[in-house]
Amino acid sequence: MDFTAQEALGVLAGVMGMAMAAGPLLQLRRMHVLQSSEDVSAGYLSIVLAGALAWTAYGLSLGNLALIVPNACGSAVAAATLLFVLRLRRGQRDARAGRCERCGRDGG
Repeated sequence: MDFTAQEALGVLAGVMGMAMAAGPLLQLRRMHVLQSSEDVSAGYLSIVLAGALAWTAYGLSLGNLALIVPNACGSAVAAATLLFVLRLRRGQRDARAGRCERCGRDGG
């Protein structure tokens, strides 16, 4: 099967789109290992999520799977990473306030 340059670029763009969508998983893993989200920008993740959702919606409006699939995956990964950031920050805030992380009661 002979690929045209345009088809080859399409495959490359699809592969890179999936790699970009999976990129935040590296940050998610680091936060899980360190149990800290101090060095992560929730604002940045919010912008990534909004952009991925917009591109997914655009892909849906066109019926273009090459736009839908990587951006839907990117939306899911960005949302999961953002939720993990917020969960860790809530736990860190509770720990500083002396609250039980599991039940929310004051420790003192």
